[in-house]
Amino acid sequence: MSSGKGDGAGSSLRRVVTPERRYMPTPQQQDHDMSALLSTIQSSYAHACARLPVHHAGSICVGLLDPVSNIVANTLLSDEVAPVDDTELLARRSLDGLVAFLLYFFPSLADWDAVHHLLLADADLLVAVRLIVASRGMTVFSITSAASAKAFQPALRLAAQVAGHPQPEQLVRVWMSLSTRLHQAVDLLSATQPNLHDIQTLLTADDEPSAPDLEQTWSLAASRAAAYNTITNLLYPNTFTLMVVLLDTIRGFYLQALARLPTGELRTLYHQVIVNAGHCYGPMDPISNIILNTVWYDAAFPAAAAPPVLDMIGPHILTRIESRSMYGLISFLQSRYHHLSEHEIVQCLVAYRGDLSLAANEAMVTPCASVQEAYEAAATAAWHPNPEAQAAFLTSCKAKLQESPAAMALLQQDGNRVLSPEDVRYLAGVLLAEQKPSPQPVRKRSTWPVCDGKMRSMAEERRISRNVKATLNQHFLRDGEPMYKLHVICGANNSVCGPDYCTKEDNLSFAPCEYRYTHVNFLAVEKSGSSSSPVLFFAEFDNKKAEDESPVLCCKVDMPLPCAEHVRCLYCEVEGSKVVHPALEKFHGGDREFEEVIREEHSFTNDEIISYTKYALHRLCGHDEDFMYVNSSWSLAASRQAYHNIAAAPCHHTSSLMRVLLHAFRGFYLRALARLPAGELRNRYHQVIIKAGHCYGPMDPGSNIILNTVWYDAAFPAAARSPVLDMIGPHILTRIESRSMYGLISFMQSRYHHLSEHDILQCLVTHCGDMSLADPNLAANEAMVIKAEQQSPCASVQEAYEAAATAAWHPNPAAQAAFLTSCKTKLQESPAAMSLLVQDGDRVLSPEDVRYLADVLLAKQKPSPQPVRKKSTWLVSDGRMRSMAEQRRISRNVKATLNQHFLRDGKPTYSLHVICGANDSVCGSEYYCSKQEDYLSFAPCEYRYTHVNFLATEKEGCSSSPMLFFAEFDNEKDEGEPAVICCKVDMPLPFAEHVRCLYCEVEGAKVVHPALEKFHGGDKEFEEVIRGKHSLTNSRIICLNEYAVQRLYAHDEDFIRRGRWRCRGCPPGLPAQSGAQLANKIQDTQSNYSST
Repeated sequence: MSSGKGDGAGSSLRRVVTPERRYMPTPQQQDHDMSALLSTIQSSYAHACARLPVHHAGSICVGLLDPVSNIVANTLLSDEVAPVDDTELLARRSLDGLVAFLLYFFPSLADWDAVHHLLLADADLLVAVRLIVASRGMTVFSITSAASAKAFQPALRLAAQVAGHPQPEQLVRVWMSLSTRLHQAVDLLSATQPNLHDIQTLLTADDEPSAPDLEQTWSLAASRAAAYNTITNLLYPNTFTLMVVLLDTIRGFYLQALARLPTGELRTLYHQVIVNAGHCYGPMDPISNIILNTVWYDAAFPAAAAPPVLDMIGPHILTRIESRSMYGLISFLQSRYHHLSEHEIVQCLVAYRGDLSLAANEAMVTPCASVQEAYEAAATAAWHPNPEAQAAFLTSCKAKLQESPAAMALLQQDGNRVLSPEDVRYLAGVLLAEQKPSPQPVRKRSTWPVCDGKMRSMAEERRISRNVKATLNQHFLRDGEPMYKLHVICGANNSVCGPDYCTKEDNLSFAPCEYRYTHVNFLAVEKSGSSSSPVLFFAEFDNKKAEDESPVLCCKVDMPLPCAEHVRCLYCEVEGSKVVHPALEKFHGGDREFEEVIREEHSFTNDEIISYTKYALHRLCGHDEDFMYVNSSWSLAASRQAYHNIAAAPCHHTSSLMRVLLHAFRGFYLRALARLPAGELRNRYHQVIIKAGHCYGPMDPGSNIILNTVWYDAAFPAAARSPVLDMIGPHILTRIESRSMYGLISFMQSRYHHLSEHDILQCLVTHCGDMSLADPNLAANEAMVIKAEQQSPCASVQEAYEAAATAAWHPNPAAQAAFLTSCKTKLQESPAAMSLLVQDGDRVLSPEDVRYLADVLLAKQKPSPQPVRKKSTWLVSDGRMRSMAEQRRISRNVKATLNQHFLRDGKPTYSLHVICGANDSVCGSEYYCSKQEDYLSFAPCEYRYTHVNFLATEKEGCSSSPMLFFAEFDNEKDEGEPAVICCKVDMPLPFAEHVRCLYCEVEGAKVVHPALEKFHGGDKEFEEVIRGKHSLTNSRIICLNEYAVQRLYAHDEDFIRRGRWRCRGCPPGLPAQSGAQLANKIQDTQSNYSST
């Protein structure tokens, strides 16, 4: 977790906390733990052999007692006993079984973390469970709860299966039966010379099976764990798992707050406010804080236009406000108490269940910042629309409540009672006090293009709402009348099971794939008693059934307890959906799917599930569901990324300098793409350049891109062949440019601490993005060296390169830093390689050239192939299917244009080099009522045109340099139709003017447009914006552009490069696709780097 210190007056005391880059030990530490645990288990086998006859020396150590007793009991129980020589193999199998139990039982537990806890527990399974519970701060955990009991026996059975036990069911049955007589078993098994006959009799007793006594098991483990009371100090500080527990706790707070708000106001007003300003930090308990923040903000900053009436809180933005609240809580404490580490702060928040007032009292030291300063830091980290106003309000609101006992009573008394409309109006009046409301401004044009996200989110909201209402009207009846009425839908995941192949064809949809089920949480109130508290329900709906058909399952569930265990669902964990599931009912995504994951029979791995969970929970920025509110005065300005440093928000036109620099980078990348050989570029380098082809390094930016790409491809060859693509994904090409920019800034900031971000950007712009010129200590000329004597670097070149690589999300920062530090020396030792880069700068490199260059750059470094996973299959994701369809459409259109528009003697003049820029969202989106509604698609809306840049080479001269083209395609025409317009354009000059396009600026697409041709999005549209006659305003264009170019994390287009896959139900004639191991990419980026 990163925190920044402000530069301005007073702000130096504040800490704004954002998602961290990694919580894991090094590979060497992980290997050490694995070896040590194996040695411990082998030692247990040696002790067990001393208690058993030699010929009875082998079975797994999985069970409810200590490892030695488990081995003895399982050996006497098993009919198939391994010989003594198999002890090492048995130890390995036992280790796998123990790890399997823990991975099944606990969410977000990595393999290395399970191994480490087992090592600290000396391979005692139940002691390891207790250590994990303690390290996660799960103070309300109960081994006998419905959730724990549901998971315990399947986990034990899975452990036996993975460990290779011949009769897993029998092993579980015996241990569950023995759980009622464990004290007797302990006495017999712990003897130095145990009576094997008595033990065997106890194990094989045919008494009537009684209910398992897990409480006795847990208590005995506590007595064995007494020796490990201080062992948690030796744990790796896995802050992320603590955050998962804290976020699950915060979900419970939001469910209870939603249950207390009046139905009418919640579905007409508060549903919008709570997801933007209803944070759970403040001077009261978390639930009261959510209500206070929501009611106050709605009263203090009333919306200019009435929000839509919605039955459902957007599930993604509900998860997001919970994550934002968590970072607000952490930022408050870190601002007040600088001596506390991030891990200590999260531990404190978990211990006090997210109650800031209790957690702050625990610090017991003089605060470093005032309460208001800390609240402002919290509000900034939590993306509050008005941090200063919220800080002032939270600093004073408790005094206002204490002056009004009636208002305080509304929050504290009858904590489960639903507030009435009169209650919240009275509360708002008390909280507002003498503060005058500040209505949000009304824009000249409040309309907005009907965007994809809005249409899809609204269609999904309608579908789920109709399903829930039909369920309440048909399933829960009393005397033939519905018993319940809907309060609000407060959680959903429509991506359960799948996706499956389907025959739909729609450029704007996720076809040809769809998911099968939807999991939903909703609150409903009994109609008979208007004052009764809402009840929480879970439902599973079949996505293929009509909206008014019965659900697969619908039942009541308990409100989740803070810091307690919960029922797991594979698909909801992957999506980051905190849907509360039933413990006693079967649903899709439960036991069986997790068993398949751990046995490596599922397309997901445990690490991938954790990576997806991290990505979902750390995603603090905008989402499609935000567009449901675009007709109100909510502005995308609130969705801009929070800066790590509170004083580092763009000022002095820093953001303008960034845009200028990024436009220059597009030119560098276009020139680099033009120089790389077409075959290698479309076969291999398209994958490498977008994740490791950064433009920083010791040479000029264009050469650096080539160097980084060629070196990484040679040093870390892909385990599987990449797909052959004609197009570099436009969004991920923009992303590597943005990542490169942050890499450059980080390099300079690491070297020269006295320079501000603005100073660094000015320097980079002045020197055309060339780091070797911008850093005077890297330059060779004498004037620069003299200047450098007055500003000695604060870090070595290699340290600065590693900072750059980390900021730029490089897959292997340390390796890249070492390479860039030494590569110029290698080039200087090889004049031929240097001339390839420096001389004939526009000449296309041949395949032989790049192979020679790779050999020079690799020198004595041995290639490290990326690992091949045991299971290379993958769920065919929505994003992959949509991106591949778009790739094919644009490629066919470009090739048709080249084959029909540019002819010489009736034959095509040019051959495609690569497609290097695209924006399919030009003009629109428009509503088409003739389209069939599809909740998986972006219908019923679509855009009219696509703008494309591509490089093409003259066929007659194979050594000629590729030329840059611009084309505009009509999206309504068939694929393979030629362009509306297609013409050559000049390569963009760095830091020069460029032709503007409204729609490409909004999307952050850096498509190069022609100056002398007419295209959609040019002059006329900008005139309408400035005259206030367009649905977009100038400020919104800037905000949307900033959001697009600062999006550094994963995108749908990444899925194109995933390894070989085939979707379930995919026709045999449809070829499987091949690609790089995107799972590694996702895991690396989410585990190792910040998601913002």
